[in-house]
Amino acid sequence: MTLAHLVGDQTLPNLLAALALRPARIVHLASADKKFLAPIRNLERALALTGLKPAFHTLTVASANPSPAEVTSALTTLPADWQPSVLNLTGGTKLMSLGAHTWAELNHVPSLYVDTAARSFIPTSSLTLPEHTPLTEVAATLTLEIVLTAHGVPADKIQGTAPSAAALAFGDAAALAWRQNPADCATFVRTLADHWFHPVQKHVLPDAWHTAVAIPSSAAASALAQAAAQAGWATINDLGRLLPKNAADLTRRNDGVRALHQNLEGGWLELHLASAMLASGRFHDLRWSVQSPERPDLGLGENDLVALDRHSLAPVFISCKSSTAFAKPLEHIFALRQRALHFGGTFAKAVLCIERGYSEEQETQIKGFCRAANVQLHLGPASFTIWLQPHPPV
Repeated sequence: MTLAHLVGDQTLPNLLAALALRPARIVHLASADKKFLAPIRNLERALALTGLKPAFHTLTVASANPSPAEVTSALTTLPADWQPSVLNLTGGTKLMSLGAHTWAELNHVPSLYVDTAARSFIPTSSLTLPEHTPLTEVAATLTLEIVLTAHGVPADKIQGTAPSAAALAFGDAAALAWRQNPADCATFVRTLADHWFHPVQKHVLPDAWHTAVAIPSSAAASALAQAAAQAGWATINDLGRLLPKNAADLTRRNDGVRALHQNLEGGWLELHLASAMLASGRFHDLRWSVQSPERPDLGLGENDLVALDRHSLAPVFISCKSSTAFAKPLEHIFALRQRALHFGGTFAKAVLCIERGYSEEQETQIKGFCRAANVQLHLGPASFTIWLQPHPPV
């Protein structure tokens, strides 16, 4: 089978059709505008990640803005062994689509439109489409690497891990503890910092890894400590004191102390939201502690969440804050939008989740910043619940 498709700025419709039809040959029908060389390259790389490796041929129309007649004429120049068996009319301009449709009608070749919203490949003529996999099934096979590569981000440019079941359980347990008594939890976490970190330079103290800290009698603080122990990040000794988990070398010990404190202080929110996102059925291929070694300037730091939205098939970049009282909110919000755009393309979503607000003035300011930056804001557990209402997989 030979599939011909129109090349435009967005590669996802062409990717979906190619994976559904699995052709042996693909014809890229593009205008003379050299900016479309990048989408062609991105699509071929994304297809390679899926294991589909057809032969490719680029058919360039000798115009930056081809007319329908020019597109129809260009298709007639294809050699016999590259004659399309089916045409995907989704990309390119409307005039290019009209010209390709005219050629398909004249040559009795079936054509289709990729409707991602309706989750369907729609025939654009009375001819029956070749046998193909339904769009819903194709969409379920996509991963972040595939989608990001299709948007021009090589798969190795973003690193992250899927949170373990133990980490997700910690997030849920810690959320209950913090919401039960945030003051007691905050006091306990500050006490841990006093014992484990230098008061000025904030580095891990040499004996932090074997410094046990008394767990307060508060039910919430005790539950928080128990959650860390159950996750395997700490132990509770016979005296009821919390102790960071030992490691084989000093670097891993120090890293473990930092990670333990970070997760007790605020990292629990990312894990709690990750648990709710996966339970909702709306997201898959979720990554935690996502980093991009080559672009540290974009602030894609640890504890960002990135996942694939099952419905829109768009990457979702999520930043979490424990309260509205965080430093430089304007810079943070616009950096979140920028890294979502850079790493996920124009259809990527940027979401800011904040556990609680401290003042109406801060909330109003942050809401304004998010509107200006096109960042979706969820403030407080009630907003999280509405956003993450469980949905059946689409």
